[in-house]
Amino acid sequence: DEPLHLLYEEVLQAYHQAKFVLMISEPETWYESYIHLYEDTFDISHGFVQVTDDMPPLEAATVKIRRAAFRRSLRGKGSPSIDEQCTAVRYWGCEFHDPVRRQDPEVKARCLDGYNHHMARVQQVVPA
Repeated sequence: DEPLHLLYEEVLQAYHQAKFVLMISEPETWYESYIHLYEDTFDISHGFVQVTDDMPPLEAATVKIRRAAFRRSLRGKGSPSIDEQCTAVRYWGCEFHDPVRRQDPEVKARCLDGYNHHMARVQQVVPA
């Protein structure tokens, strides 16, 4: 979960023998998968996934947190919260939170460039 996958260098500094599992996907496949993840969390046509009584508590809490962050990002007031900065892979220039912008070829190219750079950096830094 975000942003923990960004902390591999700090973990290695603290725990030199740490082991990591790097899930490698084709960039286009990763991008489409992330869109599906976001659509599963937010039902764009109705606003949000509905929290139901039979939903596991952790899942319900996650939906509520993401819903609140999404609403704050739509307001666009003030500085973004940590939650807003650390979701939807915004730190790589992605805009998964915006169903129109995430289809923009320039936004997608910037996002995929961030993904590729991250994957290359992890493979460079983390011992095999």
